[in-house]
Amino acid sequence: MSLDRTQTLVLAILAYVVGVWLNRKVRWLDRLSIPAPIVGGAGISVLFLVLELVGLPIQVDIKLQETLILAFFATVGIEARFDRLRKGGRVLLTLAGLAILMLPIQNLVGIGIARLLGEPAPLGILAGSVAMAGGAGTAVAFAPDFQALGLEDAMGIGLAAAALGLIVGSVLGGPIGRALIARYRLEPDDQQATPMFAIPERRGAEPVIDADSVLRAIGTVAIVVAMAYELDWVLGELGLPVPLFVSTILCGTLLTNLVPAVSPGFRWPAGKASLALVSDVSLNIFLAMSVLGTSLATVARYLPLLTVILVAQTLVMVLYAWFVVFRVVGRSYEASVMTAGFVGLELGATPNAVACMTAITRKFGSAPRATLVVPLIGLLLFDFFNSVVIRTMLGWLSPG
Repeated sequence: MSLDRTQTLVLAILAYVVGVWLNRKVRWLDRLSIPAPIVGGAGISVLFLVLELVGLPIQVDIKLQETLILAFFATVGIEARFDRLRKGGRVLLTLAGLAILMLPIQNLVGIGIARLLGEPAPLGILAGSVAMAGGAGTAVAFAPDFQALGLEDAMGIGLAAAALGLIVGSVLGGPIGRALIARYRLEPDDQQATPMFAIPERRGAEPVIDADSVLRAIGTVAIVVAMAYELDWVLGELGLPVPLFVSTILCGTLLTNLVPAVSPGFRWPAGKASLALVSDVSLNIFLAMSVLGTSLATVARYLPLLTVILVAQTLVMVLYAWFVVFRVVGRSYEASVMTAGFVGLELGATPNAVACMTAITRKFGSAPRATLVVPLIGLLLFDFFNSVVIRTMLGWLSPG
C-alpha cells in the first residue's frame, strides 16, 4: 500500500497530534521533554513494522519534506538579526569548536567498538560522524567511499545508523537539558521574551495570533524561499554551488536586517508569535515525516551490531555534553538549552537540535542565543568540517 503526498501529510499531522496526546497523558514522557513528532512518529512506525511483518508493507511519500524544511530554514534566517549575532558571536565560535572536536571523537569511538566486535575499522566511521552527526544525507553521499573499502552494504548500514541516531538524539537532548535546569536551578534571563521557533505553553498573556499575522508570516517565508531559489541559481552559474537551505538562510538574514532598516514602519514578522507558529508547524511536520519515512525493518537488520556502537556513542556524548559543553558555554539556562541542542545536532541533525531546544523553551522560557547559535553551526559549518574529518580519517584507513 502506498500513501500519496496528501495522505502522508495527514498522517504526519496525526503523528504529531498523537505525540502531543501521549506526552500529556504519560507523565514520564512529559518529564523527559521528548519532541511530540518523534513520540507519535515512532508509535506509527512500529505499527508500520508490524504490518510489514504480516505482509502488508506501507510506503509513504515524503517529498513535501523539502518544502517544509525550506520554510523552517527561512524562519531561521528571518530571526538572524545582526544584533543577536553580535551578542552570540563568542558563544557561536566556542560551541562550534566543541562541535567540530566531537566529530573525530565519534569516529574514534566507532572504530574502537568496531574492532572490538571484529568488524572492519571503516564501519566505525560510518556509524560515527557519518551517520551520527551527518545523518542520512551524509550516509548516502559517502556510501561509495565505504563500498570501495569493502563495506558492500554501506548504504544500508549508514541509513540504519542515521535513523537510530536521529531517534536517540531527539529522545536524549530534551531530558539532558531539563536535567541540567533542575540540577542547577536555572531560569531564563528574560522570562517574558517570545521563544524563537516555538509558542510557549505557559505565559502570563497569550501571544497575539490571527489570520492576518499568520498569512503575513507565511508570505514573508514564501518570499525568502523564492529569493533563495534565484540566489541558488546565481551561485551555481558562478561556480559556487551551496545547498539550497544555506541560500534560504542567507536570503532570510539579508531581508531581516535590511527591510526594518529601510522601512521602519513595515510590520516585519521577526520575533513575532506568528512566525514562531509557522516555524513550529513546519519543523514538527518535517520531523514526523522523517520518522515515518524511516524503515524499521532496515534498522532491525543491523540492530545488534549498531546497538553496541550507538550505546558507546551515546555514553560518550552524554558525558561530553554534561561535563564539557555545558560548563564551557556558561553553566546558565542558555547553556542548558544549547547543550540539549548540541546532543540533537551531534546524534541527529539540525531540525532535531531545534526540536530538542524548543521542547525546553516551550516549557521554561526563551533562550534566543541558543536557538540562533545552534542552527547556524549545524547549517553553515557542520557539514563542511564533517566532510573534512571523514575524508581525512578514511585516508588513514585506506590500504594505499
